Amino acid sequence: MNYSNRVDDSDRQRPEQRFTLFARTPTRFVQAGETRLAYQAFEPRGGFDETLLLIVGHGGQLHYWGEQFVKGLVQAGYRVVVFDNRDAGLSEKFDHLGKPDLARMWYHHTCRQPIKPPYTLENMARDAVALLGELNITDAHIIGASMGGMIGQLVAARFPERTLSLTSIMSSSGARKLPDPDRDVLALMQSLKAPRQHDQRQHELRVRFWQAIGSDRHGSDAYFDDLVAYTRARADHPPGVDRQLAAIWASGDRTRLIRSIRVPTHVIHGRDDALFPLAHGAHVADQIGNSELSIIDHMGHAFQPEIIAPLLSAVLRFLERH
Repeated sequence: MNYSNRVDDSDRQRPEQRFTLFARTPTRFVQAGETRLAYQAFEPRGGFDETLLLIVGHGGQLHYWGEQFVKGLVQAGYRVVVFDNRDAGLSEKFDHLGKPDLARMWYHHTCRQPIKPPYTLENMARDAVALLGELNITDAHIIGASMGGMIGQLVAARFPERTLSLTSIMSSSGARKLPDPDRDVLALMQSLKAPRQHDQRQHELRVRFWQAIGSDRHGSDAYFDDLVAYTRARADHPPGVDRQLAAIWASGDRTRLIRSIRVPTHVIHGRDDALFPLAHGAHVADQIGNSELSIIDHMGHAFQPEIIAPLLSAVLRFLERH
């Protein structure tokens, strides 16, 4: 896998310029059940009929979706709500629950022993549904990416009356038989879990990680550099990232639960995904009777600018039918 830390100065801009939509939109706060969540809402001109709730992935923040993607959804006539999951971004932190022993939890996870995380993906799914309630949204199309797709699966299974449809992007069922991430990706994940490095070193490691999980067919070094810089400037909270990871491991194999989903479901996966290889998305689609699978060529495990157009097209085609 080839990647570098070099950024072409011709493509460099201030990090916030890539995320102007999110930087200039007021962030609001609401007490959603047990969690104070930070969110932003975008409404099309002339009103809207349906709402899209976007659930971001592990350690992510609401700007991870990217301007092009959110603007495209709004221009299609949907109200779009994005938010920071608990323990990330500007939402409530759960430091009082302590720092999980990830090494011990990983051992129990690989040995198929029970894990007791600080909180679960079920708790995070209830956060999302509570947010809808606080915003007086009866039901919504749920769109989740990676861990957000897992949370979306739980919302669709547990709260079908609140779910118009489910779009699960670059996600997984957690089934044991599915392939592991690429070895380079696993090595970089371990380096990110090492004792905290000098700030610049941490920045470089995170950029390298994004380069590793994104598609190396696209020259997105400058984008990943800006993404890391803006994320760290907005709200950086590594302990929350660890607690979210513990929740993912504790969720285990969700195959049986996924099979209970009855709402229209769209599974989208990249052919070049090095974190969750394509088999993960295909397995999710296979378990849901009312589902369809879209495979996007040259897409990895990142919302690189170059893949937004085909991704947006796939999402909107599905939404228009449901």
